Amino acid sequence: MNTRLIFLGTRYSAYIVFKTVNKCPGLADLPVEVGVGLVGQEIPKQLIYFDGYMDKDAKKERGEMRDVMKPKKREDGWMEAELGEFFNEEGCNEIELSVIEIKSPYWKCGLIIQGIEFRPTTSRVWEKFLPPEYSSLILGSQVFTLKKELYLALCNDPVLIEDGQKSFWLEKASGKRCIMLSARQLAITWGNSPQYWQWISIPEARFKKVPELLDVCAFEIRGWMNTRVLSPRTHYSAYVVYKTRTGCHGFRDLPIQVGIGFVGEKSTKRFICFDESTDRIKLWGRRELKKSKERQDGWIEAEIGDLFNEFGCEKIELSIIDITSPYWKRGLIIQGIEFRPVEKLW
Repeated sequence: MNTRLIFLGTRYSAYIVFKTVNKCPGLADLPVEVGVGLVGQEIPKQLIYFDGYMDKDAKKERGEMRDVMKPKKREDGWMEAELGEFFNEEGCNEIELSVIEIKSPYWKCGLIIQGIEFRPTTSRVWEKFLPPEYSSLILGSQVFTLKKELYLALCNDPVLIEDGQKSFWLEKASGKRCIMLSARQLAITWGNSPQYWQWISIPEARFKKVPELLDVCAFEIRGWMNTRVLSPRTHYSAYVVYKTRTGCHGFRDLPIQVGIGFVGEKSTKRFICFDESTDRIKLWGRRELKKSKERQDGWIEAEIGDLFNEFGCEKIELSIIDITSPYWKRGLIIQGIEFRPVEKLW
């Protein structure tokens, strides 16, 4: 493999990724010589086991406890064993690797090889995926010895920013920023009138308080956000994240008009439904109707629309409005508006 495919100035480890079948006859407890390095340089060798069932005392008797790397189980269900390390300085070299067993005269079987994986061993690469202000996102009680640990923490555990008004995390695959705008930063019609909306604390919410709709006829929510908190040159989709109470009323199969765009430009409009019945949705036949989806965190989301954030110096405006029903509505809890990067094929 050519080193132009990986980062310059970075030390890498190489791993063989595999599975074994039926205890891997012929390879069980058999040291295999492996090595990895750049073509033209001396390649250091080491020993690995593909499958090790022999106990420690037996291995000591055979003198095979020395520097033999045991495989490790991965989260994806495969096994991996390290072949070695190398430093990619110039990015124009060929990588050479070997996995050889020549001492045993017996037949070998039961080994499935997925491939060879190259991963950086230094923090420099992981730091490139972190936002510039990453140090301010770490709580005082948190300690991360590796940038990789911090990156994965920001992917898996959203943190509150801007005095708890926004939730921030990273998309694991790309390192792109994800943001949830709290309901406190939205303009909700009658939102500060306790006879119409009440602000409650619930354990499954990211924010201290979320609004619950008690009773309104006029349902209207608007919001604004600066694109500087998003990743530049990135397509985003926006979602309203909500729950419905058992006594939710007035929203059944009700089309709600939503829109999103940049301030000063015409926003794209479509319809969503907070409380839908499958049969009725099919009868509507609305091309612009977006169905809601249940999320893994127990909330529900409905897509408002998408946009392309080019430079990060514009302002987004969004709207969620009932334009058809004069009747009273109740039983809706709004957590916020979520912005996530999406891949666009056009």
